[in-house]
Parts: sequence; C-alpha cells; structure tokens
Amino acid sequence: MAELRYRPDIDGLRAIAVLSVIACHAGIPRFAGGFIGVDVFFVISGYLITGLLQVEWEAQGRISLTNFFARRVRRLLPALLLITVTTLVIGLLTMFPQELPRLGKSASALLFLSANIHFLSYSGGYFDPSTDVMPFLHTWSLSVEEQYYLVWPLLLLCSTFAVRRWKAPRSLPVVLLGAIAILSLAAFLAVSRTRPAEAFYLVHLRGWEFAFGGLAMFAARRFRLAAGTGQALALFGLAGILAAVTLIDDSIAFPGWVAVVPVIGSSLVLFGLSRTEGGIVRRLLASRLLVRIGLISYSLYLWHWPLLALTRAYFLGQRNPLYDSAAVVLAFALAALTYRWVEVPIRYRKPGWFGQSQKTLLAGALLSFGALLAAQGVIHWGKHSNAVLNDQLLQAESDLGFFASCHAEGGALAPRDACLVGGANPTVLVWGDSHAGQLREMFGARPGSSLFRIQASCLPIANAAPVIKGVVQDDCARFNTNVLAEFRQHPGIKGIVLAARWNTYLAQPVTDPGGITSYGLTALPPVQDSNAQDPKQAAAMLETGLRELLTAIGPKVHVALIAPVPEMYFHVPQCLHRRSPERCTIPRARVEERRLVALGILRRIAADYPNLRLIDPIQEFCDASSCASTGNGLVRYSDDNHVSLAMARHLARAWRRDLDWIDDNSEQPENRRTINQD
Repeated sequence: MAELRYRPDIDGLRAIAVLSVIACHAGIPRFAGGFIGVDVFFVISGYLITGLLQVEWEAQGRISLTNFFARRVRRLLPALLLITVTTLVIGLLTMFPQELPRLGKSASALLFLSANIHFLSYSGGYFDPSTDVMPFLHTWSLSVEEQYYLVWPLLLLCSTFAVRRWKAPRSLPVVLLGAIAILSLAAFLAVSRTRPAEAFYLVHLRGWEFAFGGLAMFAARRFRLAAGTGQALALFGLAGILAAVTLIDDSIAFPGWVAVVPVIGSSLVLFGLSRTEGGIVRRLLASRLLVRIGLISYSLYLWHWPLLALTRAYFLGQRNPLYDSAAVVLAFALAALTYRWVEVPIRYRKPGWFGQSQKTLLAGALLSFGALLAAQGVIHWGKHSNAVLNDQLLQAESDLGFFASCHAEGGALAPRDACLVGGANPTVLVWGDSHAGQLREMFGARPGSSLFRIQASCLPIANAAPVIKGVVQDDCARFNTNVLAEFRQHPGIKGIVLAARWNTYLAQPVTDPGGITSYGLTALPPVQDSNAQDPKQAAAMLETGLRELLTAIGPKVHVALIAPVPEMYFHVPQCLHRRSPERCTIPRARVEERRLVALGILRRIAADYPNLRLIDPIQEFCDASSCASTGNGLVRYSDDNHVSLAMARHLARAWRRDLDWIDDNSEQPENRRTINQD
C-alpha cells in the first residue's frame, strides 16, 4: 500500500509542468518548449492511476470500474464544468458573433471527451498562431487522458481475470504496458515525420507516455534503489525536463524524437524519488511553494488558457505582454479559489450525490448535459446573431449573388452569360479564386466587357493544386485547364487579370479568428514524400506554376497580377459594429510579414515578363504604420480579407490607368510599370 502515501515531490513536479506550460503560452522568452509540461502530466497520470488500480487489485482481488470512474468524475469534472460554463459566458459577452459557433462546438467536443479529435480536424496544428484565440484548445490533453483511461483500466481488469482464471503470470500488466509503450512510441515516431498533427493529438500515438509512467510505478514497487542512485536518477531526469523546456524552439521539430526527453525525465524523477527521502531534487520539488502550486495545478491549467485566449481575442488576436501577464495573475487567483471551494469539497467531502459511486456518475452525466446545453445555446445564438448582423452590415457590401451564379463547380466552367460583366464581347479575363470574384464591382464601374472565371480556394497556376485540410483539390487543376482552353478559343481577350489570396496557399495560417484550416500546395501529378504544409515547397510551386501559366498565355496579352490584399486578423464589419474604427486596425508590419513571401515571388515574376504588370493595393489600405478597416468614408472589407463593394469601386478609380492598360494592346512592352511598390 506504500504507493498510496502522499508524495509532495509529485505535486512539485506538477508545479514544474504547469509553470512550464503557462510560461510557454504567455510567450515568456526562453520557455518556448514549455508545452512539454503536458507530457510530464501524462507520465504523472500514468504513474498514479496505474498505481491506484494495481493497489486496489492487490488489496481486494478485483478492480471496480464504477469506483474508478466515480473518482475521476469527482477529481476532474466539477472544476472543468465551472470553467467551461464561465468561458462560454465570457465568450458570449466579448467575442464576435461569427466566432461563437466555433466556441460552442469546441466546448461540446470537450464534453464528449473528443477535444483532441476536434482540434485535429479543424487545425493546421497546435502551434498554428490562429490557435491563440481558441479558448478550449488546451482541453485536447484532457480528452487524450480520459480516452486512455477508458482503455487501460479495462486491459488491467482483463489481466486480473486472466491471472485468476487461466493462471497467467502476475507480471501480465507489466507486459501489457511494455507492449503499449513500444508499439505506441514506434507509431508516434513514424507518424511524426509525415503527419505531425496526428502524432500530437491522437491518444494511440500518445499512449506510450502514460505507459512509461505506469512502468515507472511497477519499477518503483519492484526495485529498491540506493539513496544515492535514486537521487542521481531524479537529478538526471529533472535536468532533462528543464533542458526540454528551455532548449526546444522552432528549429526543433515537435512532435518527434525530442518528446522522449521529458517523458524519460519524468519517469526517472518518479522512479528515483519513490524510495528516497532526501536529496536536492526532493527538497526542491517538496518545497512549500512548488507543492502549493502543484495542488492547484489542475485548476490553474484549466483557467490560464481561456483567460489568455479570450484576452487575445478581445484585442483582435494580438499578444500584449501586459494583458497576458494580467490574465496569468488572474488565473492563479481563480485557481486557488477553485481548488479551495470546488475541488477539495467535492473530491474529499463528497457532498450530496457525490457520496456514492453510482450517484456520482449520474450527477456527472446530468451536470455535463447541462453544460452541453449551454454550449449548444452559444452555437445557435452565435449563428442567429451572425445572420442578423450580416443582414444589417453586409447587405449592401457583398456580391454573393454574382459569385454564386458564376462560381465553378467540380472544375467545370459556369455558363458564360452568368460570368459576363459589361457586355457580350469581353476583352478582359479575370481569373482566380474569391479574391478575383471580389473585383466584379471594380470592372462593373468601368467601360468595356469582362469575363470572370472564378472558383473558391483555387489560385490560377499550372501543374499544381491547393491542399486543404490534407485533401488535394483536383477540381482546381481541371478548372484552370478549362479556363486556359476557353481563353485560347476567344482571341478577343486582350488582357488577363490574375488574382488570388496568394498568402494562404503558402502553408500559412488563415486570418479568420479561430479559423485554423490548413492550406498548402502540391504538384500535379502528386510527388511521393511531398509535404504540402512545407512553406518553402509551397512557395517554389507557386512561382513555378505562375511562370508556366504565363508561358502558356503567351507574350502578346497584357497580364495584371494583383498583389495580396492586406489581410486583417478579425471580421471587419463585426469589429466596427462593436468598436470604434480606431480600434479596428493592425500594424502594417504584421500585414507586410504575412505578404512577404508571396509578394517577393510576384515581384520576381513581374521583372521577367515584359507583358506583365504588378498592381499592389497596399497603399489604398495602409499608411506608414498601420492598416485600417475604414478610410475615405467607406468600410474597406466585407470580412477579414475580402474587399467591400465600395472599396472595389474605390480601387477602380485608383487603378484607372492600369485597368485601361490591361485591354489596350497598343502600349509597347517597354512602357510597362509596376505600381505601388515601396
């Protein structure tokens, strides 16, 4: 029964883990690897839960799953539900309506113990900057933990049955854990190279971390270490944890082999201190401050990220050290209160329905159902509010009717008449994704006729296709082939406008708050071992694809390349509805950073093709220091990246000379120019 005794050093190790996670999330320098604190938590959980189940088996000859899950409910659920509902309420009051359905869906996934699968499905990865404004992102780890403990107790229960009924060796649980550790670790390392998001989020690829903790528990029960040996192992393990926290950065791929370091380090600390009462590591971990932080570590982990994410969402996705620090301080205060008034009373005093295991499970189910109703309410309220707000704000500022009628489906071209602007004999072809479609009002405000060929999320390039959430968009290749064939059949086209949301296809996060759908590019036909999420690969494919397309178009047609429109990191009309125009701005440096790679590609291409002109819109949106949502008495955007109809008309006036040049073949190539470049 020794493993049931209280070990303050484990609370100290919890403190190291949670402080590392908070330091990483708060952006404190030199703690970029602090996210490995979650790995430490996994090992601790594997050690403690396996120990409790094993001791129950040895003491009573059986394992009660009802009692086990009731203990988990009392330990985890009250604080989790409190913080979940509080986060939903704060989000309802502070977030834009567009963001609320995502908030409610992530809360629902949490309550169904599937937050890790939810965020895997909707993310380009845990480290995607867009996750900064997702208040429930951190709950992926809770789902992984609970999924593991839906399986491991059952396996242990089966092993006890095998020992009793078939006289299997009593070491069978150790063998099972060893098998889990080896198979899960091997799969983790293999998948990390090609599908890192899966390796990060999925329980069967994280199970080895819990298994290492369980093996450390069995080793502690089996072996008696000399005091010096135990202290040395613990010191070595703690050094490994701290090294991982401080040395892992963007240059080291994670997940990958480096994840083994904190896992082995945590296992060594738990094993080394299992029979050791003295030593520097034990004195450090058992110090009063670390123990107190360790005691509140669960509530602290739950509170810190929603407060950081909601703060950053309120300030339009921007990190501010002062506000982040205030959020962390508030998290400590709320965690202390939650531990004292929620965790301790329900876990230890077991009031009311929490006194008996079956009633505890029923109470947990009812409370979870209530929280789920709250999450669904947020989803429906967000959808309703967003629809009403869009009707109010975007009725005169969207061109969805034209886009819907002219949008290509499955790569086939929409009826020609539905895509004509200004007459039946077009001289200009406007070609691209929705960023080409948003120019419709621009060409409708000038003489002449234009033909639009647009397909959502399809940039105009040759021999490559976008990859969205891991799915190759083959329709885009067919669409571009059909547009090029149509162009060759209509010699009346004098000029072509190529426009797209170039940045997004370069494996960059999207700007929509909380929208973390991954984009990339892949060659056609697909190349083996190609990684669509590699920014360098995507950039090379974009440049090659554009050059091949321009070669196919030929030198006799004027081509205008529209440089990336400055993208905001929030829904502009909704921001203006809630806040002043002065607060709905972002630094120009942030815009330029996002455009840097794409703009460099377009500029190199513009320098090599005499019949091409690059039109950069940034001066119409930004001054020297910032980019604003409004200007010249008009709202510039219809969302976070598409221009409004009024802004399109403004651009038609600002770009009049260049628009005239597009369908005027009389100008000689040497008279071309590139405008609005700094």
